[in-house]
Amino acid sequence: MKKGENYYDNKHIDDVGRIVLPKPLRDRIGIVSEETPLKIYSENDKIIIESYVPGCIICGKTENTYELKGKKVCADCVEKLNKIIELNK
Repeated sequence: MKKGENYYDNKHIDDVGRIVLPKPLRDRIGIVSEETPLKIYSENDKIIIESYVPGCIICGKTENTYELKGKKVCADCVEKLNKIIELNK
């Protein structure tokens, strides 16, 4: 496989488990600093690194959310919660 848009030289993990991600790769997924939150998980034999965008604490959606005490809740879940509250009055 040759070096290109989706491939970079082989990297090695150092003795404490770190790996350097090339700058073009970091730029591509929006890693702008060491403070950028990331989502890291595995699928089969792959390690997946994605930009982390916190979503609704109930359903996980990231669009149309409101923040309440540092937690995000989407408009759909707010509507569902309001219906539950109305039914239980």
